[in-house]
Amino acid sequence: MTDNRPKTSKRPGRRPTTFVEEILAAVLPVLLSVLESICSFFFQRLNTAVTILEVSSSRLFGLASRLLGIPPCGTYKPEDSAVLILGVQEGIGRSAALRFSELGYTVFALCPNEYEGGLQGSQMSSDGRRHVSSLLYIWHNRKERSRSLPWGLLAPVSLDVWSTSQRQRAVETVQAYCAKYTLRLVALVISPVPGCNSLSPYMSLYRLAARGVDTCTSCSAEEERWRKRILSQVTEPILMAHDYTWLLRQASGRIIVISPCSEDGLCDFGFSIEEARRAVCQHLCGALQPLGIRVISIITGPLEEASSRPFSDRLVVGCRGQDFDTELLRSIDSRTQSEHATAPIVRPPSVKDDEILRIAQEVVQSRHPKLVYTIGALPVLRAALKLVPANVLLTFKWLSFEILSRNDFMTCWVEKRGSE
Repeated sequence: MTDNRPKTSKRPGRRPTTFVEEILAAVLPVLLSVLESICSFFFQRLNTAVTILEVSSSRLFGLASRLLGIPPCGTYKPEDSAVLILGVQEGIGRSAALRFSELGYTVFALCPNEYEGGLQGSQMSSDGRRHVSSLLYIWHNRKERSRSLPWGLLAPVSLDVWSTSQRQRAVETVQAYCAKYTLRLVALVISPVPGCNSLSPYMSLYRLAARGVDTCTSCSAEEERWRKRILSQVTEPILMAHDYTWLLRQASGRIIVISPCSEDGLCDFGFSIEEARRAVCQHLCGALQPLGIRVISIITGPLEEASSRPFSDRLVVGCRGQDFDTELLRSIDSRTQSEHATAPIVRPPSVKDDEILRIAQEVVQSRHPKLVYTIGALPVLRAALKLVPANVLLTFKWLSFEILSRNDFMTCWVEKRGSE
């Protein structure tokens, strides 16, 4: 005789799980909201404390330097000074070029550019032409709107950083212009490249392969991003400092290196790249100090998003966004989605361009600038993490990855939160 009754052997095992999921779905949003408020309050207070400490320490350092007779940096009027800025394609580099030109400085804006072809005299690529034209368009618009300001010349120069001949021509151009108009090169500002994802390329390719996505095309894109980040963060500061040492020495100038912390939390892949960039700054500081050149590091929290800047300053950002590998962006797994879903909780508030430019302007106009400036709470927390053993941090990251990748409920909840 056939038993037609419905089988219910699996239901008792599912009921406790469903009940727990319902409880978590009701309680977890409340807990996360409370945690978000606590973290926001904590970061605001920590940011205020860091700002007060930086202002006080800057004044004390200047006073102590004068009392000890430390040789000062050269200070000149803006109309007699020139500033060289590397990385003005977008982001803080572009904002710095416009700000110093607005103050009356002559600004040489260097746009690192990949040229078409490897021979001398090769033509500028379309990206290089777009960066230069966008910068000049924004500069002319601002100059027309603010005629009362003492605008200085803005001269964009697009070059391949890895071409010795192109770098030499750029140096000769800056040197000839400064000699003709009796200008002093008082500062070299090395800005970060915006839009660099701090996610490890090896980890992202591993996750793409695990999801059955063809990684042949994505592999080359990831390798290219890896190469560009190493070059921009570590190699370019050394090359630029070497090329303009003589001009900076004449004015007892400064090299300002802006090093923002990445946006993926406290323990991320970008931490190692940022530490390498700061190690380069320390090396340059020791090497150039006998020549009277100061190397100053401005360490900041994560920079503000491009969408929060004026629309006219985001022309290139919008254009470059179309060149991204859309298939790669659609294939991000639950761990990356969890970082975006919990961003208001685990990420401190971003640092605005005005805060960084205020420090950079203070450094250029100060006779005794500090060697390290800190903006935001995240650099302080990063410094505290250095006291934690590396094995403990690696274990914590591994456990977090395992929990987020194996917990089905957490994965579903994160995907739902990320899609909202």
